[in-house]
Amino acid sequence: MPGLTLPVKYNHWVRDKISNDLQHLVLMDMSYYSIQRDMKGILIDRTKAVDFYDRRLDFPNATSVPKMANPLSTEECIEDSVFQLCELADKHSGGVLSNKKIYVLWSGGIDSSTALLGIWRYARHLFNQSRVIVLHTESSTNESPFIYKWMLENNIQAEQVSSVIEFLKGQSQAPDSITNDNNNIYVTGELGDQIMGNFYNMGAFPLLNDEVNFLSKDVFSFLNPIEDKERKDSWYEFSRLIYDNRKTDIETVFDLLSWANFTCKYEHPKYRLWLSTGRKMPTYNFFDTDEFQNWAMNNNWREKCNGNWWTQYKMPWKKFIHDVTGNDYALVMRKQASLVQDHGDQMIDRKFRYIDENFEVRSALDESKIF
Repeated sequence: MPGLTLPVKYNHWVRDKISNDLQHLVLMDMSYYSIQRDMKGILIDRTKAVDFYDRRLDFPNATSVPKMANPLSTEECIEDSVFQLCELADKHSGGVLSNKKIYVLWSGGIDSSTALLGIWRYARHLFNQSRVIVLHTESSTNESPFIYKWMLENNIQAEQVSSVIEFLKGQSQAPDSITNDNNNIYVTGELGDQIMGNFYNMGAFPLLNDEVNFLSKDVFSFLNPIEDKERKDSWYEFSRLIYDNRKTDIETVFDLLSWANFTCKYEHPKYRLWLSTGRKMPTYNFFDTDEFQNWAMNNNWREKCNGNWWTQYKMPWKKFIHDVTGNDYALVMRKQASLVQDHGDQMIDRKFRYIDENFEVRSALDESKIF
């Protein structure tokens, strides 16, 4: 079953919880179970240094890691992404200009705010043509009231919904509907964490909340507090493989774990929206460009996290937000949860979905009888 994104049917949780009919679908190498649990995501190593599935699965369509080249500046990367979005939005079909609507999924966090403000700065004509709509929830405005105020001051079209996923699921598929997917592009801030560097579970490694530990030049020192031998051995093997096969400078614990996130947890958030809604969608992940990837590989903790972890994290993007809005609060923004959140049965549904080799969303639950 080759594909891009695996459902959590392959992990230990499913093995314990689901019926015997599906237990043989557990394909993950269990020696890496603790890695997947601690990184909180479906893992696919794009560099092929780590085989999480013991040669049982292939991922021919996984996003490639570009060769390193001289990087653009942060703002040039933003401008480049906006340019690519404009090309996609204005793409001709049968000689007719498409004029697609652009829904910006704004969480109130740093990544989606950078995407929104980047489009405003470099593609103002899209706003003038009333083609940009900011989709948000109440929590979005609560997290960043200063950006919401800026939106109101600049007459940005916005629509508040109780649940982004439920709104997108309700988008009509009728061919003549203005809300048909063919007429829209959904812009997300996904992959911002992968580009700027981030760790996935401070709860599992609480000492990494301390700047001294997170920026330690002893790159394997974060393993020292782990008491469980099996978990410690698993993390050491994984970390050693990641480090020995690095394609970028790794000076600190932050760099090592960010490289692991960049290489092994890229596909899952890239297709999170598809998995949540249960369908292939015209999604534009703002940070999923070769130029952003190249920037990430050419810059380490000094640019991404120069100083205190929580106050300096993503400072290049916070400075961009400050430049556009003129609000000093931009410089002290904190990381926020993704706007794409599932609850209850929605989460269960997403755990069993995956992207096949034809970029279609499939469900293991629908196929269990076949197996």
